[in-house]
Amino acid sequence: MAGGAMRKKIVRTEERVFPPARRLSDCMLAEHWARYRFIARRARGRLLDLGCGTGYGSFELARQEATTEVIGVDSSSEPLAWAARYYHHPKVDYRRIDLTQSGWESNLRLFDGIVALEILEHLASEEPFWIGVDRALAAGGSFWLSTPLGRGRGRTASDPFHVHQLRRSEVERLFSVGWEAIFFGQTGEWIEPWVMGRRYRTILVCARRRSQESLR
Repeated sequence: MAGGAMRKKIVRTEERVFPPARRLSDCMLAEHWARYRFIARRARGRLLDLGCGTGYGSFELARQEATTEVIGVDSSSEPLAWAARYYHHPKVDYRRIDLTQSGWESNLRLFDGIVALEILEHLASEEPFWIGVDRALAAGGSFWLSTPLGRGRGRTASDPFHVHQLRRSEVERLFSVGWEAIFFGQTGEWIEPWVMGRRYRTILVCARRRSQESLR
């Protein structure tokens, strides 16, 4: 596929944030980048960036001195080609992996941190995703997850690209067994510890295992 055609295909999906084709004032780009910056200041060691897309987030994670390595994975080869071209970094390795397939984590080894931003809303079946996260996260490691809030499971999402958009209570239940979790709310570029009664567009979770036992 020619470079121009590939660029148009990525941009038009509206679910692939492609900074070279977007203005810095673009709201989606600003919100996504804010999440990665927030995590990059707190993450350490060997990191796994699930659904890395065009790679700008993996690059942001790799720029931090405390980061030793980043594996950025995505199910599509097209954004990964742009990631390798525009967001190459000596600490980053981009790989094509389908998170809906069982055993996707089998050749990746353990990570000190796993980042999964805007993934859950695209998964009709989450079991392979959670099993892989469980197996790939090292003892004491951090798991960062974000997802837009909405009407809940089994209900039509406001975004046509999403299978569903969870409610906060549904996200909380995902971390009710085996995790210690802190919940943050995001509106625009602003991210803060969750304030009850305040409306947020996105929920961001930082979680650690309570023990080394399997969570699933």
